[in-house]
Amino acid sequence: DVPAHRLSAPSVRAFGEAGMLAGLAARAAGLAHGVGLLNDALLLLHAAESGCVLLTRNIADMDRLQQLAPHAAFLVYQRI
Repeated sequence: DVPAHRLSAPSVRAFGEAGMLAGLAARAAGLAHGVGLLNDALLLLHAAESGCVLLTRNIADMDRLQQLAPHAAFLVYQRI
């Protein structure tokens, strides 16, 4: 089991903002609005509201999202 102090859930506000952010990013890029982009937006905003930096390999979607939410930070890694 995961200790309770290591678990957190996004706020209701983050859920709402993630929907709007994903929709804006999808329209700006001419993409279909999918669940994947919505999940990415929620992860990014949840990390931001928690004061964390999101670690990801998904540079394309995160770059689009961060342009619309510059307060959120992410760090990209590559497999070796």
